[in-house]
Amino acid sequence: MPLSRRALFSAGLAGLVSPRPEPSASPQGITPRPTPTAPPTAADWQALAAGLEGGLVLPGTASYDPTRQLFSPRFDGIRPPAIVRCAGPADVVEAVRFAVRTGLPIVPRGGGHSYVGASTTGTGIVLDVRPMKSVGFDAATRTATIGGGATLIDVYGGLAASGVSVPAGTCGSVGISGLTCGGGIGSAASAYGLTCDNVVAADVVTADGRYRTVDAEREPELFWGLRGGGGGRFGVVTSWRMRTHPAGTTTAYVLTYPWADAAARRRLAGTEHGGAGQQLVGVPVHLRYGGCAVGADRGLRPRRRRGRRGGRADPGDRPGAGHGEGRECTARAALAGSGGRRRAGHACDR
Repeated sequence: MPLSRRALFSAGLAGLVSPRPEPSASPQGITPRPTPTAPPTAADWQALAAGLEGGLVLPGTASYDPTRQLFSPRFDGIRPPAIVRCAGPADVVEAVRFAVRTGLPIVPRGGGHSYVGASTTGTGIVLDVRPMKSVGFDAATRTATIGGGATLIDVYGGLAASGVSVPAGTCGSVGISGLTCGGGIGSAASAYGLTCDNVVAADVVTADGRYRTVDAEREPELFWGLRGGGGGRFGVVTSWRMRTHPAGTTTAYVLTYPWADAAARRRLAGTEHGGAGQQLVGVPVHLRYGGCAVGADRGLRPRRRRGRRGGRADPGDRPGAGHGEGRECTARAALAGSGGRRRAGHACDR
Protein backbone atom coordinates (compact mmCIF):
# COMPACT_ATOMS: atom_id res chain seq x y z
CA MET A 1 0.00 0.00 0.00
CA PRO A 2 1.58 3.33 -1.03
CA LEU A 3 2.44 5.75 1.74
CA SER A 4 1.09 9.25 1.23
CA ARG A 5 2.80 12.45 2.33
CA ARG A 6 0.06 13.02 4.92
CA ALA A 7 0.38 9.52 6.36
CA LEU A 8 4.16 9.83 6.53
CA PHE A 9 4.12 13.17 8.32
CA SER A 10 1.29 12.11 10.61
CA ALA A 11 3.36 9.14 11.78
CA GLY A 12 6.37 11.36 12.40
CA LEU A 13 4.47 14.12 14.12
CA ALA A 14 2.72 11.68 16.42
CA GLY A 15 6.01 11.09 18.19
CA LEU A 16 6.98 14.75 18.35
CA VAL A 17 3.93 16.86 19.09
CA SER A 18 0.42 16.51 20.32
CA PRO A 19 -2.52 18.33 18.77
CA ARG A 20 -3.21 21.81 20.04
CA PRO A 21 -5.84 21.88 22.79
CA GLU A 22 -9.04 23.17 21.27
CA PRO A 23 -10.07 26.49 22.88
CA SER A 24 -13.65 27.36 23.58
CA ALA A 25 -13.43 29.92 20.79
CA SER A 26 -10.58 30.27 18.34
CA PRO A 27 -8.50 33.36 19.19
CA GLN A 28 -7.97 33.90 15.48
CA GLY A 29 -11.64 33.57 14.60
CA ILE A 30 -14.45 36.05 14.63
CA THR A 31 -16.46 35.76 17.85
CA PRO A 32 -19.28 38.32 17.77
CA ARG A 33 -20.47 37.71 21.41
CA PRO A 34 -23.94 36.46 20.52
CA THR A 35 -26.49 35.45 23.13
CA PRO A 36 -25.75 31.77 23.94
CA THR A 37 -28.32 29.40 22.49
CA ALA A 38 -28.79 25.66 22.19
CA PRO A 39 -26.58 23.89 19.63
CA PRO A 40 -27.92 24.02 16.07
CA THR A 41 -30.37 21.26 15.21
CA ALA A 42 -30.48 19.25 12.00
CA ALA A 43 -33.22 21.57 10.81
CA ASP A 44 -30.98 24.59 11.50
CA TRP A 45 -28.18 23.12 9.40
CA GLN A 46 -30.61 22.33 6.61
CA ALA A 47 -31.87 25.90 6.64
CA LEU A 48 -28.31 27.20 6.41
CA ALA A 49 -27.49 24.86 3.53
CA ALA A 50 -30.57 26.01 1.64
CA GLY A 51 -29.32 29.59 1.69
CA LEU A 52 -25.83 28.79 0.37
CA GLU A 53 -24.63 28.72 -3.19
CA GLY A 54 -21.39 26.94 -2.37
CA GLY A 55 -22.67 24.31 0.03
CA LEU A 56 -22.43 23.01 3.57
CA VAL A 57 -20.13 20.12 4.51
CA LEU A 58 -21.02 18.21 7.67
CA PRO A 59 -19.33 15.30 9.50
CA GLY A 60 -20.14 11.95 7.95
CA THR A 61 -20.34 13.19 4.37
CA ALA A 62 -17.93 11.98 1.69
CA SER A 63 -16.23 15.34 1.24
CA TYR A 64 -15.85 16.12 4.94
CA ASP A 65 -12.34 14.75 5.57
CA PRO A 66 -10.69 16.17 2.42
CA THR A 67 -12.32 19.54 3.06
CA ARG A 68 -11.42 19.88 6.74
CA GLN A 69 -7.75 18.86 6.45
CA LEU A 70 -5.12 21.60 6.60
CA PHE A 71 -1.66 21.61 5.06
CA SER A 72 -0.11 20.15 8.23
CA PRO A 73 -1.37 16.74 9.37
CA ARG A 74 -0.74 17.83 12.96
CA PHE A 75 -4.32 19.14 13.04
CA ASP A 76 -6.02 16.17 11.40
CA GLY A 77 -7.65 15.29 14.71
CA ILE A 78 -9.68 18.50 14.84
CA ARG A 79 -13.20 17.99 13.51
CA PRO A 80 -15.22 21.14 12.82
CA PRO A 81 -18.99 20.82 13.40
CA ALA A 82 -19.54 22.37 9.97
CA ILE A 83 -17.66 23.74 6.98
CA VAL A 84 -19.21 26.32 4.67
CA ARG A 85 -17.83 26.29 1.14
CA CYS A 86 -18.18 29.96 0.22
CA ALA A 87 -18.88 30.48 -3.48
CA GLY A 88 -19.09 34.24 -3.00
CA PRO A 89 -19.52 37.04 -0.47
CA ALA A 90 -23.21 36.23 0.00
CA ASP A 91 -22.28 32.82 1.43
CA VAL A 92 -19.91 34.47 3.90
CA VAL A 93 -22.64 36.88 5.00
CA GLU A 94 -25.13 34.04 5.41
CA ALA A 95 -22.71 31.95 7.47
CA VAL A 96 -21.65 34.80 9.74
CA ARG A 97 -25.24 35.75 10.48
CA PHE A 98 -26.05 32.11 11.22
CA ALA A 99 -23.10 31.95 13.61
CA VAL A 100 -24.29 35.07 15.42
CA ARG A 101 -27.78 33.60 15.86
CA THR A 102 -26.49 30.24 17.11
CA GLY A 103 -23.55 31.42 19.22
CA LEU A 104 -20.88 29.58 17.21
CA PRO A 105 -17.42 31.00 16.52
CA ILE A 106 -16.29 31.54 12.92
CA VAL A 107 -12.86 30.59 11.58
CA PRO A 108 -11.88 31.61 8.03
CA ARG A 109 -9.74 29.18 6.06
CA GLY A 110 -7.74 30.01 2.93
CA GLY A 111 -4.55 28.11 2.15
CA GLY A 112 -4.63 26.29 5.50
CA HIS A 113 -0.91 26.75 6.19
CA SER A 114 -1.24 28.26 9.66
CA TYR A 115 1.51 26.85 11.89
CA VAL A 116 -0.77 27.03 14.93
CA GLY A 117 -3.83 25.53 13.28
CA ALA A 118 -5.72 28.84 13.23
CA SER A 119 -7.54 27.72 10.06
CA THR A 120 -9.71 25.20 11.88
CA THR A 121 -11.82 24.78 15.01
CA GLY A 122 -13.49 21.94 16.86
CA THR A 123 -16.29 24.12 18.21
CA GLY A 124 -17.45 26.39 15.40
CA ILE A 125 -17.90 26.90 11.68
CA VAL A 126 -15.00 26.91 9.24
CA LEU A 127 -15.51 29.31 6.35
CA ASP A 128 -13.68 27.74 3.44
CA VAL A 129 -13.14 30.66 1.07
CA ARG A 130 -11.05 28.71 -1.46
CA PRO A 131 -13.81 28.70 -4.11
CA MET A 132 -13.43 32.49 -4.34
CA LYS A 133 -10.16 32.39 -6.26
CA SER A 134 -10.67 34.49 -9.39
CA VAL A 135 -7.82 36.77 -10.49
CA GLY A 136 -8.30 39.75 -12.79
CA PHE A 137 -6.11 42.58 -14.07
CA ASP A 138 -7.10 46.14 -14.98
CA ALA A 139 -4.54 47.52 -17.41
CA ALA A 140 -5.82 51.09 -16.99
CA THR A 141 -5.09 51.21 -13.24
CA ARG A 142 -2.41 48.50 -13.20
CA THR A 143 -4.25 46.82 -10.34
CA ALA A 144 -5.22 43.20 -9.76
CA THR A 145 -8.52 42.04 -8.27
CA ILE A 146 -7.86 38.83 -6.35
CA GLY A 147 -10.43 36.57 -4.72
CA GLY A 148 -10.00 36.11 -0.99
CA GLY A 149 -9.59 32.35 -1.42
CA ALA A 150 -6.91 32.45 -4.12
CA THR A 151 -3.61 30.69 -3.48
CA LEU A 152 -0.35 32.25 -4.56
CA ILE A 153 -0.09 29.98 -7.59
CA ASP A 154 -3.56 31.16 -8.62
CA VAL A 155 -2.35 34.75 -8.35
CA TYR A 156 0.92 34.26 -10.21
CA GLY A 157 -0.69 32.20 -12.94
CA GLY A 158 -3.60 34.60 -13.33
CA LEU A 159 -1.34 37.63 -13.74
CA ALA A 160 1.39 36.03 -15.84
CA ALA A 161 -0.31 36.65 -19.19
CA SER A 162 -0.41 40.38 -18.40
CA GLY A 163 3.31 40.45 -17.59
CA VAL A 164 2.81 41.62 -14.01
CA SER A 165 2.91 40.19 -10.51
CA VAL A 166 2.65 41.14 -6.83
CA PRO A 167 5.29 40.62 -4.14
CA ALA A 168 4.19 37.65 -2.07
CA GLY A 169 5.38 34.23 -0.85
CA THR A 170 7.31 31.24 -2.17
CA CYS A 171 4.86 28.39 -1.59
CA GLY A 172 2.17 28.15 -4.25
CA SER A 173 -0.50 26.63 -2.00
CA VAL A 174 -0.33 29.43 0.59
CA GLY A 175 -3.46 31.60 0.64
CA ILE A 176 -3.23 35.24 -0.40
CA SER A 177 -5.54 36.42 2.40
CA GLY A 178 -3.67 34.97 5.37
CA LEU A 179 -0.38 36.13 3.89
CA THR A 180 -1.63 39.68 3.30
CA CYS A 181 -3.42 40.00 6.63
CA GLY A 182 -0.14 39.11 8.34
CA GLY A 183 2.04 41.47 6.29
CA GLY A 184 3.80 39.39 3.65
CA ILE A 185 7.59 39.72 3.79
CA GLY A 186 9.61 38.43 0.87
CA SER A 187 12.77 38.72 -1.17
CA ALA A 188 11.22 41.40 -3.41
CA ALA A 189 10.06 43.49 -0.44
CA SER A 190 12.95 45.96 -0.64
CA ALA A 191 11.91 46.75 -4.21
CA TYR A 192 8.12 46.59 -3.98
CA GLY A 193 7.23 46.51 -0.29
CA LEU A 194 5.30 43.93 1.69
CA THR A 195 2.29 42.24 0.18
CA CYS A 196 0.05 44.35 2.43
CA ASP A 197 1.76 47.55 1.25
CA ASN A 198 0.38 46.94 -2.22
CA VAL A 199 -3.25 46.66 -1.17
CA VAL A 200 -5.41 49.56 -2.37
CA ALA A 201 -8.83 48.22 -1.32
CA ALA A 202 -10.54 45.14 0.11
CA ASP A 203 -14.03 43.68 0.31
CA VAL A 204 -14.70 42.21 3.75
CA VAL A 205 -17.54 40.73 5.79
CA THR A 206 -17.33 41.83 9.41
CA ALA A 207 -18.62 40.12 12.54
CA ASP A 208 -21.99 41.85 12.32
CA GLY A 209 -22.62 40.19 8.96
CA ARG A 210 -22.14 43.38 6.95
CA TYR A 211 -20.39 43.35 3.57
CA ARG A 212 -18.09 46.36 3.25
CA THR A 213 -15.60 47.79 0.79
CA VAL A 214 -12.72 49.50 2.59
CA ASP A 215 -9.80 51.59 1.43
CA ALA A 216 -7.84 54.65 2.54
CA GLU A 217 -10.99 56.79 2.39
CA ARG A 218 -13.75 54.34 3.36
CA GLU A 219 -13.34 52.96 6.88
CA PRO A 220 -9.59 53.64 6.94
CA GLU A 221 -9.04 52.09 10.39
CA LEU A 222 -10.45 48.75 9.28
CA PHE A 223 -8.41 49.04 6.08
CA TRP A 224 -5.32 49.63 8.21
CA GLY A 225 -6.05 46.60 10.40
CA LEU A 226 -6.53 44.23 7.47
CA ARG A 227 -3.07 45.05 6.15
CA GLY A 228 -0.84 43.22 8.62
CA GLY A 229 -3.09 42.98 11.67
CA GLY A 230 -3.53 39.20 11.48
CA GLY A 231 -5.95 36.90 9.66
CA GLY A 232 -9.52 36.60 10.88
CA ARG A 233 -9.26 39.30 13.53
CA PHE A 234 -11.32 41.96 11.81
CA GLY A 235 -13.39 40.12 9.24
CA VAL A 236 -13.38 37.69 6.34
CA VAL A 237 -11.82 39.21 3.24
CA THR A 238 -13.61 38.14 0.07
CA SER A 239 -11.57 40.17 -2.41
CA TRP A 240 -8.37 42.24 -2.61
CA ARG A 241 -7.31 44.96 -4.99
CA MET A 242 -3.55 45.32 -5.26
CA ARG A 243 -0.99 47.32 -7.17
CA THR A 244 1.01 45.20 -9.59
CA HIS A 245 4.60 45.45 -10.79
CA PRO A 246 6.24 44.50 -14.10
CA ALA A 247 7.39 40.89 -14.25
CA GLY A 248 10.73 41.34 -15.98
CA THR A 249 14.03 39.54 -15.55
CA THR A 250 15.39 39.06 -12.05
CA THR A 251 18.29 37.23 -10.48
CA ALA A 252 17.93 35.10 -7.38
CA TYR A 253 21.19 34.48 -5.55
CA VAL A 254 22.77 32.88 -2.49
CA LEU A 255 26.20 33.91 -1.17
CA THR A 256 27.95 31.57 1.29
CA TYR A 257 31.02 32.53 3.35
CA PRO A 258 33.01 31.04 6.24
CA TRP A 259 32.00 32.34 9.67
CA ALA A 260 35.45 33.93 10.10
CA ASP A 261 34.56 36.35 7.32
CA ALA A 262 31.16 37.21 8.80
CA ALA A 263 31.87 40.80 9.85
CA ALA A 264 33.51 41.74 6.57
CA ARG A 265 30.86 40.06 4.48
CA ARG A 266 28.04 41.73 6.38
CA ARG A 267 29.58 45.10 5.55
CA LEU A 268 29.92 44.00 1.93
CA ALA A 269 26.33 42.87 1.76
CA GLY A 270 25.01 46.29 2.74
CA THR A 271 21.25 46.37 2.41
CA GLU A 272 20.83 42.96 0.79
CA HIS A 273 18.44 40.47 2.30
CA GLY A 274 20.17 37.84 4.31
CA GLY A 275 20.66 36.12 7.61
CA ALA A 276 23.47 34.71 9.68
CA GLY A 277 23.84 31.72 11.94
CA GLN A 278 25.26 31.92 15.43
CA GLN A 279 28.59 30.42 16.49
CA LEU A 280 28.16 27.02 18.12
CA VAL A 281 30.96 25.30 20.01
CA GLY A 282 32.52 22.60 17.84
CA VAL A 283 30.13 23.19 14.96
CA PRO A 284 31.32 24.90 11.75
CA VAL A 285 28.96 27.74 10.90
CA HIS A 286 28.72 29.57 7.61
CA LEU A 287 27.20 32.89 6.72
CA ARG A 288 24.62 32.85 3.93
CA TYR A 289 22.96 35.76 2.18
CA GLY A 290 20.06 35.21 -0.14
CA GLY A 291 18.13 37.71 -2.16
CA CYS A 292 16.54 38.69 -5.41
CA ALA A 293 17.88 41.44 -7.68
CA VAL A 294 15.01 42.94 -9.66
CA GLY A 295 15.81 43.94 -13.24
CA ALA A 296 19.11 43.42 -15.07
CA ASP A 297 21.82 41.94 -12.86
CA ARG A 298 24.58 44.42 -13.77
CA GLY A 299 24.74 45.60 -10.16
CA LEU A 300 24.99 42.03 -8.94
CA ARG A 301 27.80 40.86 -11.23
CA PRO A 302 30.68 42.40 -9.22
CA ARG A 303 29.44 40.66 -6.11
CA ARG A 304 29.10 37.44 -8.02
CA ARG A 305 32.78 37.74 -8.96
CA ARG A 306 33.78 38.49 -5.38
CA GLY A 307 31.66 35.59 -4.28
CA ARG A 308 33.56 33.20 -6.55
CA ARG A 309 36.89 34.31 -5.04
CA GLY A 310 35.90 34.54 -1.39
CA GLY A 311 32.81 32.48 -1.10
CA ARG A 312 32.53 28.80 -0.45
CA ALA A 313 30.24 26.37 -2.16
CA ASP A 314 27.44 24.96 -0.11
CA PRO A 315 27.18 21.20 -0.74
CA GLY A 316 23.44 21.54 -0.51
CA ASP A 317 23.25 24.02 -3.38
CA ARG A 318 22.72 22.98 -6.97
CA PRO A 319 25.79 22.96 -9.25
CA GLY A 320 26.48 26.53 -10.28
CA ALA A 321 24.65 28.05 -7.33
CA GLY A 322 27.59 27.92 -4.94
CA HIS A 323 30.39 30.48 -4.53
CA GLY A 324 27.86 33.28 -4.52
CA GLU A 325 26.66 32.77 -8.06
CA GLY A 326 23.26 34.03 -9.12
CA ARG A 327 20.74 32.53 -11.49
CA GLU A 328 18.40 34.40 -13.76
CA CYS A 329 14.69 33.79 -13.83
CA THR A 330 11.57 35.64 -14.76
CA ALA A 331 9.99 37.96 -12.22
CA ARG A 332 6.93 35.78 -12.22
CA ALA A 333 9.10 33.24 -10.42
CA ALA A 334 11.02 35.82 -8.41
CA LEU A 335 8.09 37.90 -7.30
CA ALA A 336 6.23 34.68 -6.90
CA GLY A 337 9.20 33.67 -4.82
CA SER A 338 9.03 36.59 -2.41
CA GLY A 339 9.11 34.29 0.54
CA GLY A 340 7.19 36.09 3.20
CA ARG A 341 4.51 34.94 5.49
CA ARG A 342 2.64 36.53 8.31
CA ARG A 343 4.31 38.33 11.16
CA ALA A 344 7.93 39.04 10.42
CA GLY A 345 8.08 36.50 7.68
CA HIS A 346 6.89 33.54 9.70
CA ALA A 347 4.07 31.52 8.66
CA CYS A 348 0.67 31.99 9.48
CA ASP A 349 -1.38 32.09 6.53
CA ARG A 350 -4.88 30.78 6.78
